[in-house]
Amino acid sequence: MLRRSRLQQQQVVCEVLLSMLPPGAPAQ
Repeated sequence: MLRRSRLQQQQVVCEVLLSMLPPGAPAQ
């Protein structure tokens, strides 16, 4: 099992959520 820091894990989750968002969503 890969050991990830909270920052990396949060970044991955953020990327997945952004990929699920419709185009035109506010990018942060």
